[in-house]
Amino acid sequence: MCPALLPALLGIAFVLPRVEALICQSGTLESVVDASQLPLQWTASEATCEDGWGCLDTMIFIENGPQVYLLLIKGCTYKKDQEVQVTQHRAGPGLSIISYTKVCRREDRCNDLSTSLPFWDPRPTPVPGSVQCPVCLSEEGCDSEQKLTCPAGHTHCYKGVLQLRGVGIDTKLRVQGCMPEAACNLLNRTKEIGPLSLTENCDDAFRTCQQSAFNEIQPYLVVKPIQWNGSKNVTCV
Repeated sequence: MCPALLPALLGIAFVLPRVEALICQSGTLESVVDASQLPLQWTASEATCEDGWGCLDTMIFIENGPQVYLLLIKGCTYKKDQEVQVTQHRAGPGLSIISYTKVCRREDRCNDLSTSLPFWDPRPTPVPGSVQCPVCLSEEGCDSEQKLTCPAGHTHCYKGVLQLRGVGIDTKLRVQGCMPEAACNLLNRTKEIGPLSLTENCDDAFRTCQQSAFNEIQPYLVVKPIQWNGSKNVTCV
């Protein structure tokens, strides 16, 4: 008997994986907003993927007192399918971090996350403790003197830089807030979320440097030195 006829005789149908090009939602959203603006909703553009590629959804949601950092990445990926995975890297009160990842190929536009509502849970006002910490969540710098009364049980002030890299993202997020322990471990040792790699630095996290450019051509600079001043100060890692 011809082997090719055997599945048909047994009534078995093979289900082959989809290999034609998918249309996926595509785009990147990165923002620091007031917690009062939650929940957020968004719309995305579309992209046609390479043959056999899947659709990607990745979101990182960091809540820090009155501020929230949101990073959303949508697009095409060569990685294998992954069911929805929601991970709470750090529970509130105080600093709270949640991530969402998904890779799918079942249909066009299957990476259809469109709101932060599933990750936004209004919490009752926490019992205040006795410690106050500076609070900051910024890509620019943390020059504000704003302080937050930490929830009871949060007895340490965190100060660090979280760096996120991948798929066109290279963000250094300055973070200050309340933590229950003295540790440089904001994400509980998580090193990857979806297509992103993450590193954390708490050693002299916010260095201030002078920044300027100077170009001068003159004779006898060795015997007639000149002086210059930095045009501005910048916060860097």
